[in-house]
Formats: sequence, C-alpha cells, structure tokens
Amino acid sequence: MVSAFFAKKCHLLRLACLTGAVVACLLPSVLYAARVWESGMGDRFIGATLENLLLVRDSDGTEALRLADNEAGDDDSVDLLLRGNSPADFRSQRYQIRSDNVIIDTVLPLFGTGSMRFAQPDNRVLLSPRPGALLGETSDMGSFSIDFWVFPYSQYDEEDLFSRYGSFLDSHGRVLETGIRLFFRSNRLVFRFRNMLIDRSGRIHDVELVGQRVSRLRVWQHVAFVYDDASGKFSRLLDGVEDGVLWLTDTGRYGGTPLRAAFPAGFRRQAQLGGGFRGRIEDFRIRRGAWSDSAVGRYSTAVGRVTSRVVDMGTANARLNSISWKADTLGGSAVLLEYRVADHVFPADDEDIPWIRVRNQTASFDVSRGRYLQWRAMLLGAEKGRYTPVLKSVRLVWDPAHRPDTPVGLIARAGDGRITLRWRANMDRIAGYRIYLGTEKGEYLHPDSPLDVPLGRIDADNPGYVIRNLENDRLYYITITAYTADGMQSAYSREVRARPAETE
Repeated sequence: MVSAFFAKKCHLLRLACLTGAVVACLLPSVLYAARVWESGMGDRFIGATLENLLLVRDSDGTEALRLADNEAGDDDSVDLLLRGNSPADFRSQRYQIRSDNVIIDTVLPLFGTGSMRFAQPDNRVLLSPRPGALLGETSDMGSFSIDFWVFPYSQYDEEDLFSRYGSFLDSHGRVLETGIRLFFRSNRLVFRFRNMLIDRSGRIHDVELVGQRVSRLRVWQHVAFVYDDASGKFSRLLDGVEDGVLWLTDTGRYGGTPLRAAFPAGFRRQAQLGGGFRGRIEDFRIRRGAWSDSAVGRYSTAVGRVTSRVVDMGTANARLNSISWKADTLGGSAVLLEYRVADHVFPADDEDIPWIRVRNQTASFDVSRGRYLQWRAMLLGAEKGRYTPVLKSVRLVWDPAHRPDTPVGLIARAGDGRITLRWRANMDRIAGYRIYLGTEKGEYLHPDSPLDVPLGRIDADNPGYVIRNLENDRLYYITITAYTADGMQSAYSREVRARPAETE
C-alpha cells in the first residue's frame, strides 16, 4: 500500500513534467538492467547438447558449430573399413592388417583426426584375407562396392592405389596373372579384373573400367566402383556422379547373363593399399552389395541440432527482448532457431513445453513472461553434404524484471456513493492491480488511495472493481496500474472521472 506521502510525491513530479501527463510512479524496487547471454563467444556452448554437430575452431579463434563429418558408415555390409584416424583404425575381423609403415597425417584431414599418407613405396597397408573375407577364396564375390576419398599429390600413370594382384599356377600348369587392380592411367583411376570374371560356360574374361573424368590434384575427391551381380552393371562414380559403366555379362551388353567374380582357388596374394601411389586416402571401404551413394559431400546430410541448457533469467516476470545469432550459411545452407519460456524450471529434454520459431534474427518478442528460457538451433546443409552452415554464437537479451503492460480500456460508471470500474485484462504475469483515487486531476490523495486489488479477488479475464463509501456530488479522478509478485509496477492507465450521486 502506497502512503499518501508517496502519492503526493507523484503529484509533485507531475507538476515538473513539461507534457502535463501523469508520471508513472513505481513502487520502490530493485533497478534491473537488460541482461545479455551469449554462447560461442561467452560460455562457448557449455552445457549444450549436440546432435550430428562438431565443435570447431573458427577463423578468429573462437569456437563454432558445424555439421558432423560425412565419414563412412560401418554396418553389417562392410567387409573392410580403414578410416586412417589413428593406428587403432587398422583392425579388422576379416583381415590381418600390417600397417607399420603407414603415416597418419594429422594436418588438415578431411574427416576425424587424421588421414593415411603415402609418400614412399614402403608406405602401404598389407591385407591378408581371413576365411569369410570378400577378397578371400570364394567361388562368387557377388555384388560389391569399393569406395574411398583420395587426395593425389602429382600426375600418375600405372601407379597402383589398391590391388590384390599377382601370379598363380592354374590347373593346366600355366603361370597366369590374376586379381584386381585399381590404378592410375593418364591420371584416371582404372579398375581391372584379370582372369577372374567367369561366365556360365566357364570361360574367363578380362575387363578394364576407365572413367571419363581425371583425378584432380591436391583436391579431395570421392571415388566408388560398384558391381551389381543381378544385372551385371559395373560402374565408376566420382563425387557421387556416375562417369563410367560396363556391362559384365556374357554378351557385354545390358540384358545378358551377369559374370561371376571370383579369385581362383589357391591364390594367396595379399591385398595392398598404397605402395606406388603418392597422396592421401581416407575412409577406404569395401562393402558387400551394390552401394552407390550420391550424398558424398564432406558433411553429413542429416540435420544437426544444438539444444542449450535452461537459462535462469532471474525473475518470474522476465521478458525476452531479442535473439540474434552469427552464422555463415554458404551454398544455401541455413540455421533455424527456436526458443521456449516457462515460469518453472524444466529439464532440458522436456517434451511438453512448445517451441517457438524465430523468424527474424533481430526480431522483438511479444511472448508471455517467464523465468526460465531455452533455445535450440537446427543446422541444415546443402547440395548433398557439400556445404554446412557454421553457427558462431547465439545472443539472448532479456529484461529480468520487465514492467507489466499498462492497463487499457478503463471506464468508470457512477452510482450512489460508489464508482464501478471496468478495464481489459492484462496479459502479463501479474499479481493484481492498484487503483489510484483523488479529487483533483493528476492527484490521487484520497485516504484509501491506492486500493490494492489482488488478482485472486476479481475475475481475471473480465476485471472490474466497485469503489464504495464515496461522497456523492464530488468529482473523482481515477487511474490504475498492474503489478507483479516481484514488485514491478506498470505505468498509469489513462485517467477517468466520475461523480457519485443519489439515485431516485
């Protein structure tokens, strides 16, 4: 309850106001300034939950978020996967691996923490197939795929990148070359089958698949060779685009009977990655099945999400003023941001409180007040993983004790010794209203002024109040304010007047 002295003080302030308008006197309370919270630059996304994202170092040295790497997946179809991040990657259930001379290059790897660098002939990975391996002794390899990322250092001709190739003694005592070779010719990657493609009559065929596009120097490119034993189609894909096709059928055309790929019995030659090629390789993978992935960009094609911890804005009537963020969105990539506010603390993974999309980075917000705030951002890549957005920071600005909105629509109707008031409901989180009453314009010095009207004593949706025990035939001036449980009070409403009178 404000004293008559405080109301008189408001009157003196009104006299000093050039406009003559009523000064909105607030109850004594703590003064709050706008608060700023910034991730990335401030707390560096501490406490945030990351999904399909990587925390990276931005060009200015600060931390930022981007989509996760599009590293080769490992599932039941994978026969061999060599990522090259560390020596621990050279382990396989289907192959015995010797990688003593492999160099793990940690300078600017495409994915993860490293890549396999081949600088000298002895820099190679030796693979000895175990029983059940796709490259082992089998009567039919079936459908298969070999794919990898390559970074050549120089022009090549006849240097092997990968092979399981050598001599063997056939059943007639002849020494024959057999196996598969993946090698460069005129700087194009070629896949050769030698004495291991068999038709239904038992005849053996040799095949070479040469793609149309050359390998670019000192640029990462994704290469895939895919054989589908259902149709006989054998294809090469460069960066997800098919640029070479052969039909491995008995007719050499579509519709013929597919050939069967198999290493001859007794062939013991090890497989080898590197040994003649100079450059880097990542994510070398052999799979069972005809896999021809088109999403072979550097970054994941799935949506990335960062969800902040729940931020305490300090008071129950805090108001979010703005959300802004800094991000690079090249190539059509995007960052979408949402937020939510509640008056009670809630777990970060709460599913009941709805999210609100931010439509403009610098937009103002007209939302219900609340003490607890959370935001989340969705990062969307573009062009099948070629581009990723980079989220550098998210900045929140809020008023920890925002003044409630000024009551509007105040009307007064006089009666016998009373005045009935009506006004529109305040949509803020308020505790009640105060009614200021006086007999002079702008002065609210009535002994009962202000009248405290808690929200629980009236219809909050259709507020109103009857002031009783007033003197008939006297003109009264009235204004109202809204206040919160934290002691914050709105500005005065418009002033109304009414004169009680006896009724006949």
